[in-house]
Amino acid sequence: MAARSSSNSIRRGERAVRAKCIAMHPAAAQILALLERRGSACGALILLGFAGAACQPCNRDGCDALRTRAPERGMGRIAGVVASESDVVNNDCQECAFAADVSTRAWPVAEPVASDDELRAVTAATAGPPLLTTTTSATGQYSLVLPSQSFVVCFQSSCFNATAAPNLTATLNVRLVNGVSHGFLWEVGSSDWAEQDALFLPPG
Repeated sequence: MAARSSSNSIRRGERAVRAKCIAMHPAAAQILALLERRGSACGALILLGFAGAACQPCNRDGCDALRTRAPERGMGRIAGVVASESDVVNNDCQECAFAADVSTRAWPVAEPVASDDELRAVTAATAGPPLLTTTTSATGQYSLVLPSQSFVVCFQSSCFNATAAPNLTATLNVRLVNGVSHGFLWEVGSSDWAEQDALFLPPG
């Protein structure tokens, strides 16, 4: 009776792991089918080991949030979420988690900044400090309550143009990568987002 119970438990474990693996990695179906054809208790252990190595959840929460607008708060602000996408792919997973504790700074500008040279001029020490500085939360969120005008907003060394408006929220979501980062901007009054390539601000 104990042996039959153990066998049933193994089968239930195999079925659960098989479903989990295929849901996370569709290509795993062929490998699992091969293991099942081998049909042994050893196969069950291999299957469970495969799940541990290849079927771990792929954290894409940060990138998944990039298409979501920041909520209105009844104040003029630029707000959003920042994600950090890895340049490493493991088991068909390229992680893109929320980026926490990212330095976020906003400089007022007369018009959108068009080049890295213009950006350096705007952010130079002689031009004055940023109007507002904050850091992103554990879930990558930030909020800059600002007067109504154009700003260049920098997330570490990646910078984007956005405009604050009275009592409304402009959403600027950012995907940081090892290379040219990208911003996804919903201007106030816009029903759709526009993508921006980041301008680069050298450290220092």
